[in-house]
Amino acid sequence: MPERAPAVRASAVRDTLAFLDKFEPGARERVLARVPAASRDLIENTARSYWVPIEHDHYTVDAMVAMWGVERSIQCWRGAMANLVERPLLKSFVSGMVGLFGSDPRRVLGLLPRGWPLVYRDMTLPRVAESRPGRLVIAFEDAPELLRVHSNYFHSFHGACLGIADIARLDGQVDFAVTRQRTAATATFSWAEPQ
Repeated sequence: MPERAPAVRASAVRDTLAFLDKFEPGARERVLARVPAASRDLIENTARSYWVPIEHDHYTVDAMVAMWGVERSIQCWRGAMANLVERPLLKSFVSGMVGLFGSDPRRVLGLLPRGWPLVYRDMTLPRVAESRPGRLVIAFEDAPELLRVHSNYFHSFHGACLGIADIARLDGQVDFAVTRQRTAATATFSWAEPQ
């Protein structure tokens, strides 16, 4: 079996960094100041369609958590997701699916595993673990060793799930849980079904 190479699409990394100044003016430069020069160069100069290995990108994720703490970072990633789906990489995919399935949160939320490989490579294997009226559970399984080492990514996944819930216009809640071993996580979306 080939060795896994966890990475994030360069366009997603840069779009998230660009969003930081919308979230809090000056935040982008404060985050990048915590990134070693070689990693910053790779992040800023890799072609947008290429991949930034987790060994370089984790500095941005860790810097956000160090700067803001977990909860505020999750809120930033939540906002960044809405911003990200407006970018060319995901806009047509998401707008088409929301247009088709907008009245059914399960159908929109269930697209997350399909869209995941557009942004993340070898990070986890998301799948719909449960789907019933008023509830959908997505399991993020088989985390690679580097994701266990750089576990702040799970906070970014939590924020992304909240952002997807916003895009799906979910009137409910999202519970996100990571296993103690940091090998997997679940996002449980729940809402009241119309009577």
